[in-house]
Amino acid sequence: MQSIGYQVEKIRKLRKITQYDAGQAIKVQQPAYSKRERGETDFSADELQALAELFKVPVESFYQSDISELITVSEPEPVYGRDLSPSGINGRFIMVARRYMSDHKLKTMVDLADKMKVNIIHLRAVLGGEKNLSMSILCKAVAYCRFNANYITSSAGDYYLKPEDMKGMIAELTANYERALEDKNKLIRVYEALIKEKGIEI
Repeated sequence: MQSIGYQVEKIRKLRKITQYDAGQAIKVQQPAYSKRERGETDFSADELQALAELFKVPVESFYQSDISELITVSEPEPVYGRDLSPSGINGRFIMVARRYMSDHKLKTMVDLADKMKVNIIHLRAVLGGEKNLSMSILCKAVAYCRFNANYITSSAGDYYLKPEDMKGMIAELTANYERALEDKNKLIRVYEALIKEKGIEI
C-alpha cells in the first residue's frame, strides 16, 4: 500500500498545486510540507482535512491507491497553449478526455478505456499523471473516439476530428508511429514531426 504522503503528492500534482500553496493551507513552510509528502513526518488529521478541502477531494482519497476517478469532467480546464512539453501534451489529452466523457455521458475511466479499446491500467497512469501519453493510446483515441491529435500535440484545431478527416489522420499517425518504434525519444520526435508536417508555427 502506498504511503499517505505519496497519495497526497499524486493528488496535489494532479490538481496542479505547488508544495508552497499546499503548505500554506496547513500553515507550514514548504520544507516542512515536503517532509510530510516524503513520509519523514506524518500529516495530522486536521492537515489532511485542510488539504482535502484545498484539493476538492474527500479525505478518503488519501488512503486509496487509484486516484484516476478524481479526474472529473466538471473541473476547470487549465490553459496549456502551445506548450509542447510532455506535461502540456498530457494536459490537453486529459482535457479532451474530460470533454469526451461529458459529451458521451461516461461515468468512469473504465467506460472511457472501453470506448478507446485501451488497457485501463495504462490509461489511468496517463490520466493520473504518472506516465506520459503513449503514441499507441493517442492512435486509439483518434481511431475510436475521434480525438484530434493535432490539438493534443500542438493545440491546433478543435478537440474532435470531423468524420471526413479521420482516415487521413489515422494514416498519418500510423506512419509516424511505425517510424518511431525504433526511436529512443519516440514521443517527442513524433510530436515534432506532426507539428512540422502540418506547418504549424510555434
